[in-house]
Amino acid sequence: MYSVLEGIKDFRNGSHHAHGVRASHELNSEVAQLEPRVVEALGLVNWLSGAHWDWVERCEYLDESSYRLVGQRLRGSHPSWEPFERPSQFPLRPDRIYVVSTPSGKPVDLWPLAAVSLCAQCNARELFLTDFGSSG
Repeated sequence: MYSVLEGIKDFRNGSHHAHGVRASHELNSEVAQLEPRVVEALGLVNWLSGAHWDWVERCEYLDESSYRLVGQRLRGSHPSWEPFERPSQFPLRPDRIYVVSTPSGKPVDLWPLAAVSLCAQCNARELFLTDFGSSG
């Protein structure tokens, strides 16, 4: 699984950061090369495609038992961050990634395993996972 994800990351970094705006035929070629890798990765961990990775920007206090969460969601089946705003019964720490387990359950805090940072090259928010496979 690690090698499949590493291949996707390397392909994405090489194609996305190497050029500016590209013509549609160039993008279609990249999609054709990348799609089988993504399908393979999702097949290896099919539960991941349904997971919601929520980056909480703010947790606003409303009253004793309710809060409003403002942030961005990354879905396994969608490659871009989507803004969200929703009520919560639980206070959550800002600037953390949470996985929503069940609608009524408390979200799981993924700190320090996952974080959101800005890409130094393209200035976009990206999900970063701790790399336990590297030696430093």
